[in-house]
Amino acid sequence: MADIFFRSISDASSYRIKFSNSESVRTQLFAELQAYNDKLEKLMDSSDKNAHLVQQASEFKSRIDDNPVGQFWMKAARVFHLLADAWNCHCSQQHCANLHLQHRTGKNSEFNFWFEATELSQWAMRKAIMSEDAEQSTALDRAAEDLESLVMSEPNHRQDQPAKSAMRSTPRIEDVNSSRATPSMVLIPQDTAVDGLEKGPISSLCASLEADGESCRGFRADENCRYFVFTARHQKRQDITSVTLKQILPSEVRTRPNRRQRYVLSLILASSFVQLLETQWLPVSLKKDDIVFFREPEQRDVLQLDQPHVSQQFIGSRAKGVEGVHAASLELSRSLDQLGIILLELCFGDVLEEQSCRKMWPIGSSGMERTGYDVLAARDWQREVIEEAGSEYADTVGWCLGGNRSAPCGRDEWRQEDALESCAASATM
Repeated sequence: MADIFFRSISDASSYRIKFSNSESVRTQLFAELQAYNDKLEKLMDSSDKNAHLVQQASEFKSRIDDNPVGQFWMKAARVFHLLADAWNCHCSQQHCANLHLQHRTGKNSEFNFWFEATELSQWAMRKAIMSEDAEQSTALDRAAEDLESLVMSEPNHRQDQPAKSAMRSTPRIEDVNSSRATPSMVLIPQDTAVDGLEKGPISSLCASLEADGESCRGFRADENCRYFVFTARHQKRQDITSVTLKQILPSEVRTRPNRRQRYVLSLILASSFVQLLETQWLPVSLKKDDIVFFREPEQRDVLQLDQPHVSQQFIGSRAKGVEGVHAASLELSRSLDQLGIILLELCFGDVLEEQSCRKMWPIGSSGMERTGYDVLAARDWQREVIEEAGSEYADTVGWCLGGNRSAPCGRDEWRQEDALESCAASATM
């Protein structure tokens, strides 16, 4: 037993001696272990961050997919280029397209136009639809039905007007001379039969629109998709005059929108701003004289107040890409300021220039100064919106007139903001 005891003591002493003599090796091993542990923690942290970024990207993509309005600008820019490249005629730079502005809630990519030509062309004006339907037969059937039944009828704004109006009654005065007149066509209902699916690509849109008796004129295509062009089979020649929002709000025309119509217009314009800004349809801020309303051809005193259009010509469009337009566009916040002023004027049915809050500020010696004073006055006027139109409308105007300063400025991010969509609640009041 004694031998075993002394042997154990000897082994323990030997181990202590070896342990003491191996301190440098032990320190090195612990250092290596700590280094590996640090690397493992960094890898785990990096993995967590990557997973978070992937989740954020997935959520952002989901938001874009769920919000077709926010990504519509890409399709609008594509359609503009397809049209610009389709005017292969001697009057190519004199054609004009009036795009119907709409509040879009689905993923349907359908564009409604009034195409204008010059006096040198064989046709004056054509109403057309460009459709991106996946099923060609469905596109043909629906477009033919839409166009053949689309006679210039009494618009909806003659019906179901609310009892309450935000506008004071004003005496009617004659229309201003600046109302532009454009020779046009009235759609006559005909047989709803459509052409076959053998229609090919359109090489010259001017020549295609000149032909009569067809509904499908063919298609324009790029590497991504095809857009079929449809018109009514027969169109009767008429003169259609038009006025702008700049003429309507100061009571320069007889027809005035009521309260509900103004709110619906606010929704359409806010939605169109998101859809079209920084494309060739709306390269800079939305302006009142850019928003066009056509008259009923058979009822000259009736304006189609539920169908605003924006006009664009194709001069020099082929050499100017979307990126060039984006680089030359106004700063986003300035564009939103102008939209906020338009929403204010539609809210009250009056122009900013006539308000006491604007008269308190100088007129401004330059365009930039006038714009700055307009924005300052609009922020004062903004305080009255909540009593007139409710909190949703007030929040929208407030976001346009300054609340957007902290919003993402990326080309896609700001389009996903919910502020402009809040006009929808006010439009149903």
